[in-house]
Amino acid sequence: MAERTIVLAVIIQVFVAGFSSILVAGLAVLSDPSSVSFDSGARVAVTGSSEVAAALRDARLAVEEYPSVTEAFAAFQRGSVDAALMVGPSTNASEPVTMRLIVPDGELRGTLVVSLLKAPLQRFERDLREERVDRLVDDPLYFDAKETSGPYEFVYSLLVPLLVLLPALLAGSLVADSLTEETQRKTLQILLSSGATLVDVAAGKVLATAAIAPALAATSLILLGLNGFPVSGGDVVTIMLVTTAAAVVFCVLAAMVALTLRDRNQTQTIYAGLLMLLIVSSLRLSPTPVNAIARLASGSADASTVGFVAGAVLTAVLACFALAVVLKILGGVKDESA
Repeated sequence: MAERTIVLAVIIQVFVAGFSSILVAGLAVLSDPSSVSFDSGARVAVTGSSEVAAALRDARLAVEEYPSVTEAFAAFQRGSVDAALMVGPSTNASEPVTMRLIVPDGELRGTLVVSLLKAPLQRFERDLREERVDRLVDDPLYFDAKETSGPYEFVYSLLVPLLVLLPALLAGSLVADSLTEETQRKTLQILLSSGATLVDVAAGKVLATAAIAPALAATSLILLGLNGFPVSGGDVVTIMLVTTAAAVVFCVLAAMVALTLRDRNQTQTIYAGLLMLLIVSSLRLSPTPVNAIARLASGSADASTVGFVAGAVLTAVLACFALAVVLKILGGVKDESA
């Protein structure tokens, strides 16, 4: 294996590990804001209810009370506070308490403020319901809302798609390196002089490398199953079908680029750019590849998921036909030049 391929594999693994760490940290903040320190911020302007302001202070938030909505909103616009909470007037217990929360749009700080306000406002709502329970005609129905999905959501919605798609991405890079190396070391001519055609060489490298991807993905799913995150057998077969189709498409793409450019650096650069273009374009699909694999892994595949799998297989078949056409053209050019 070429050294650059090994370095590329290590870089991708480090990127995946770092990206996973960021996601885990983000999920931890969203599920439990107290797990991170946020003492330097979370200033909230409150108007209309001293009880709500007291509930927020009990949660150790910096609260500034304003006599009117206009002044609270002006403080938010000046940047004096991170959020403005307007509580509507409630003259008696039969009227609901309305609130309007304003936070920065599209900023991480706004998301953190909402996460910090969620728990104290839920406690305020629960206390208010208990105070007004006498006006209810029927007994309230309670349920335990503390149960969460835990690590299952992260494993099935993110980790499994990464483990399934990463071998396919690396397979394409291996094909690119293998073909360019054969060209640069002048061993391709030796292979062709043995009776093998360019179609035989390229197809053999594409199929052999593409076959490795589902094997690696299946191994990852087996290891996940041994660690308590099983995927049903039928869904494993379907996921392997998606992995194989993706590996074939990526390998064909890499082979086309390698046979056209015949230079390793240029091939890897162009291949990486085309991969990014494909990944960005796939986000417009419904479902996206990540969502489709997550649905299969969690056993919640629907008709759109089946359609995605069929489309992936069809794309792989068309990619093989395209590679055959390109190889025929390149072979014809070679014969004419000979």
